[in-house]
Amino acid sequence: MSNWVSNLFEGFNPRGVQPMCVENSVYAALTYAMEKKVPVRVVISCFTDKPNTDHAQAQAQIDGVWKWLVITPYLRIVEGDEDKFGPDYGIKESYKFLSLKELMAELDGKGFLDNKGVKDGITTE
Repeated sequence: MSNWVSNLFEGFNPRGVQPMCVENSVYAALTYAMEKKVPVRVVISCFTDKPNTDHAQAQAQIDGVWKWLVITPYLRIVEGDEDKFGPDYGIKESYKFLSLKELMAELDGKGFLDNKGVKDGITTE
């Protein structure tokens, strides 16, 4: 985030949760699909030099072409570039292309949609 944006939001909800790539990809795909009425998917990629590190980013099919979706600092979803990472991550290789329904099924299977995936000692009461 650029300095002026960081300064603008400095101190804003400091105890809030920072969404990561999976949550961002769900938000981007769902928002774009509902507003633009086009097919969307979430692309899961791995890095050659960072084992066990994956990345998720949404795409929308526009005029028959899959285009990357990006969330702007003002939470708008726009067509943009594929997320880039530093050279220490190595090459990024896409290996899964999931619809929102498929992604939700995977998250559900891991217990994240019904609180079974929370850490021990944390309750939902």
